[in-house]
Amino acid sequence: MINISLGTYGGPHDGTSLVEQGIDGLVMEQTNRAVVIAAGNAFDDRIHASGTITEGSFTDLHWEVFEGDTTNNEVEIWYSGEDEFRIELLNRDHQSIFNIGVGEKADSPGFFAAHTKGSNGDHQAMIFSGSGLAGVWIVRIHGVKAAHGTFHAWIERDDNRNLHKFNQSRFQSPVDNTCTLGSICCGQKSIVVGSYNGKDPSLPISYFSSAGPTRDGRQKPEISAPGHFIIAACSRTINEPKIDSGTSMAAPVVTGVIALMLAEAVKYDLKLSIDEIRRLLFSTTKRNPPAEQGWNNQYGNGRVNAVAA
Repeated sequence: MINISLGTYGGPHDGTSLVEQGIDGLVMEQTNRAVVIAAGNAFDDRIHASGTITEGSFTDLHWEVFEGDTTNNEVEIWYSGEDEFRIELLNRDHQSIFNIGVGEKADSPGFFAAHTKGSNGDHQAMIFSGSGLAGVWIVRIHGVKAAHGTFHAWIERDDNRNLHKFNQSRFQSPVDNTCTLGSICCGQKSIVVGSYNGKDPSLPISYFSSAGPTRDGRQKPEISAPGHFIIAACSRTINEPKIDSGTSMAAPVVTGVIALMLAEAVKYDLKLSIDEIRRLLFSTTKRNPPAEQGWNNQYGNGRVNAVAA
């Protein structure tokens, strides 16, 4: 059992990154193996936007960088390899800073951008900003060819804290809270965990818990667990506890449940494939909440049920 409680926001979000392919390969290589990943805490961070562009039209993303942000920032835009877009950056006065097509780069004061084809065959545009560039920047996406026309954009995670104030840059508009899973959460065989508040009798999903689906429409996260106000050992001390919230606190709960499942499997000389582990875990989840039948884009297939699993 491996628990991964970390993550970033960029990437293709379709399971094709090398890390995700590596995780899939490891858990499929042998039985009695599983990797659990925290879904991310980006639901209310305004880091994702999506839309559809027709040929000859454009759409604007308003990217806000806060005063006092002393770090670099990045926006990534992903769209089908069958489409062709141009990516333009404008300042608040609607003056163009650069306008690049596929295969082109731009290096202007305060910004660097590249527009390439990713290893998955889709197009990827990256815009990097230097520090101290507070304001609202307009990322304009032009449709040159639009067989599909759909795009997704993410702002990369920024954990900088200045005077204890969180300065993550964000989209002012448009904002789409779906598809806010972490960069390595979209593999085929990993088990991705959302967080709910187990301290509240109504067991609501945590306000921060990232939502699916993946960019290619698959159902992740798969399951949820308590991740709100969790008391755990503080690793940098000898004997102090820590109270924290996040999907990074929820994922270890599921990791522990699967570890107990595998201990039972070894006891009875059973060899569970990753598909069997996933089926046992997801078929025993608790519902209500979530109230609706089937998969929920934050709860997943439901809340983990340790005893039943």
